[in-house]
Amino acid sequence: MTMPPIRQAVILCGGIGSRLGELTKSTPKPLLPVAGRPFLAFLIDRLREEKLDRFLLLAAFENEQIKRFAAEYMAQHPQVTIEVAVEPGRVGTGGAIWHARDALDAYFYLLNGDSWLNASLRDLDTLMTADTMGVLSLRHVEDRSRYGAVQTQGSQVTVFGGSGSASGPGYINGGVYLFSKDIVEHLPEDGSLEQVTLPPLAEQGKLSGVPRDCYFIDIGVIEDFDRAQTELMGQIAHKA
Repeated sequence: MTMPPIRQAVILCGGIGSRLGELTKSTPKPLLPVAGRPFLAFLIDRLREEKLDRFLLLAAFENEQIKRFAAEYMAQHPQVTIEVAVEPGRVGTGGAIWHARDALDAYFYLLNGDSWLNASLRDLDTLMTADTMGVLSLRHVEDRSRYGAVQTQGSQVTVFGGSGSASGPGYINGGVYLFSKDIVEHLPEDGSLEQVTLPPLAEQGKLSGVPRDCYFIDIGVIEDFDRAQTELMGQIAHKA
């Protein structure tokens, strides 16, 4: 299958970050400062290195802050376009994408706005076929209980479980995807991508996965947010 050039990254920015306590009382999690700069700015910088120049931020909680961030980033980087789609209430990750469906390209990358996976996006393209709805980046961890546990057979994802579905070592959803816009037909208007959409697509053989052996961090808990303050800058410096 010949893929068209993919230029769009969709970033989930709507979570309330309850596990971070006071840090996210009035600040969206992706805008929390890492080394003095919003985490989301580092994420978009990295995506621009992948030759992406169109971004869609799916916002909810304190969405005006997300809009201000987008305007300020575009002012500094006029070659970049950032749109913000605001959820009509808390509709979950699947609902957020569904409500922004008219702004989606035919193929788009999707990323969690609170995690960093230090791997290229472009090799996801090689597993996208006419029968594939999505390609996931998979990361091996020692404890899967906090994440969506994944089972594979070859490159095919056969089981996708939500957080808490399994514990112990194994592969998890790394929060970086390539999707066909056809996935919209499988999304809930109000519900979770990870719980409602991906499990049945895995059972139907519609998902593929690329194992990753690279740096991964999710700033969704205090300990990891604190680690990111030094580790993320180290990763960026090492990559440069």
